[in-house]
Amino acid sequence: MNKKTINLLLEIISLIALISGIFLVIVSVKRLPDNIPTHFSFNGIPDDTGNKNEIWLLPIMGGLIYVVLTFVGLLNKFMKRNDEKTAAVMGMVRSMILQLKLVFSLIFLSLIIGTILISDGQARGLGIGSTPTFLLLLALVLVINIWRIGRALGSGNNKK
Repeated sequence: MNKKTINLLLEIISLIALISGIFLVIVSVKRLPDNIPTHFSFNGIPDDTGNKNEIWLLPIMGGLIYVVLTFVGLLNKFMKRNDEKTAAVMGMVRSMILQLKLVFSLIFLSLIIGTILISDGQARGLGIGSTPTFLLLLALVLVINIWRIGRALGSGNNKK
């Protein structure tokens, strides 16, 4: 697959995850108990509760992050690309932003699903590996892409 196809897939999957989270909240909010988990410990166990309408904060925050990252990605289009290296780096930055959008969309979708399942009594927590998994995914996206960008910027600068 070429880069354009991969980027389009990342965007579509991110949007599907975001819309799925909104849809799940819409269909679930009326049947949720009055108090739902609103905060989780590092182990994924609920450690605070709040009004069931607070579940709306999850898709709102996920949507805001999605919109901010979209605008950051659009800034890329207005920057001058004087050479091939700059164009390549800007493509890598765009790819990293799309990957971050996907990870954040999936994190918020999983938080919405977890909150609903716990509220319904179908789960006791998000799972002990949820927080480390979220952090690992974010770290991998950032570290790998920053390393790639650094390599691209460093190539050709070794001339003496």
